[in-house]
Amino acid sequence: MITIDSPEHEKLTNPGFASLSRIWFQYRDKADGQKPGRGVFFQAFPAAIQSYCFLACITREPFDVSYTLVGAALEKLYGQKLDNVSLRSIYSPWIRAGVYKSYQHADENGLPLYDRHRFSTIGRALGYERLLMPMADSDGCGWAVTVVFPTEKDIKEASDWRKLVEETPWL
Repeated sequence: MITIDSPEHEKLTNPGFASLSRIWFQYRDKADGQKPGRGVFFQAFPAAIQSYCFLACITREPFDVSYTLVGAALEKLYGQKLDNVSLRSIYSPWIRAGVYKSYQHADENGLPLYDRHRFSTIGRALGYERLLMPMADSDGCGWAVTVVFPTEKDIKEASDWRKLVEETPWL
């Protein structure tokens, strides 16, 4: 988990993430250093990237995260509709704890967060990159725009990775 504290952070080697980081910082600067509003920011995204984005509603008491406005490519990768779905209902407790930690950190810090996760099986590695960008509070919760890209170009839908996860021993 890497906090992105400048628009040109050296860890953002993915050109799409680097571009989105610059856009986020431009909108933050227009908001006098505060987290940008989600509506205007989300509309600034290129259409090709929106398919890999979702908005996350962050409820603070009790803490939870719900996905909303989930891009078509992400739903295809997950294998089901994810709009208005709480993380409590789709992730195991150990995965959920890590995801919660990321959202809580970005929400409290007010800065984007980048991470890359890799999972190794015998003969194959899988993973994803994620850029989580906190947005201004509204409707009684915090918000974040999150972009997720699989690290392997041949992973396009849930069946591409689920078979590997379910049938291959993990190292």
